[in-house]
Amino acid sequence: MRKLFFLFIIFCLVSPVIFGQNITFVGTTEKVVVVGQQFRLSYTLTTGSEKGKDFRFPDIKDFNVIFGPTISDGLYSQYINGVQSTQITSSYIYVLTAKSEGTFTIPPATIKVGNSEYKSNEISIKVLPPDKAAQAVAANSDQQGGDGQTSATDGSSNDVFVRAQVSKNSVYENEGFLVTFKLYTLIRISGPDGAPKFPEYDGFVAQEIDMPANVQMTLENYNGRNYQTAVLKQTILYPQRSGKIIIPSGKMDVVVQVRTQQRQRSIFDSFLDMTQDVKRTLTSSPVTIDVKPLPQGKPASFSGAVGD
Repeated sequence: MRKLFFLFIIFCLVSPVIFGQNITFVGTTEKVVVVGQQFRLSYTLTTGSEKGKDFRFPDIKDFNVIFGPTISDGLYSQYINGVQSTQITSSYIYVLTAKSEGTFTIPPATIKVGNSEYKSNEISIKVLPPDKAAQAVAANSDQQGGDGQTSATDGSSNDVFVRAQVSKNSVYENEGFLVTFKLYTLIRISGPDGAPKFPEYDGFVAQEIDMPANVQMTLENYNGRNYQTAVLKQTILYPQRSGKIIIPSGKMDVVVQVRTQQRQRSIFDSFLDMTQDVKRTLTSSPVTIDVKPLPQGKPASFSGAVGD
């Protein structure tokens, strides 16, 4: 009897690891893609002891499936305090292209584990139009029969720059608005050359927004080009007087890689297609804010705050 009771205790301690498995089923892909360019969509099932079955890909009408699924399985084991735990993963990988620009939602995929069905998360994807300059270069290459072309990006002001963006250009006194300094680039940046120099906000009360330590690059279409962008600084400003108030320029020094030779169609291609590091000073354009005075006849209880 004691032996049976002892075995029951061991079963209770080990059974949560074996039978109480934590099951997840997650879909992942790029947040922003470009029309016609291939991107990867994957669904990953994680279980404790049992593989999934009857995987069902969602019905997607806004994307073309180039190929898939490619299935990848993994098995991981570890011992904690003498107890073994096992994790089984199965990934279903597809390659897609988007048919048109816009923002689209991919419905959940489904899979079965044992007798239970699990759904993945919905996935929202923003699709940008093709880069106009890249299309022009490709068309020109076709017309010339594939002869040598210079790079579409050379480190000019159109290829890498900083913009100051405001959420509102016309506000009332003490009405808060957001100003964002953002980096745009079509070329590889080796790194910053010193710290950015952001303007003083004369005429405003400024509330800084904490930025993540690691700058994240995202794709954005601007003036027909698809740029890699990164938010450098964000501040909420509260104008303290009416009239036209100017937000001065911000500056940032960067080192970029630019091509120095024309690409030639020859056996020496790899030697002639060269790059070099070049320093660029990026200066944002000043922004004018139209600050309107508060209406007359404000109540005695008014404390000066405007907006949310």
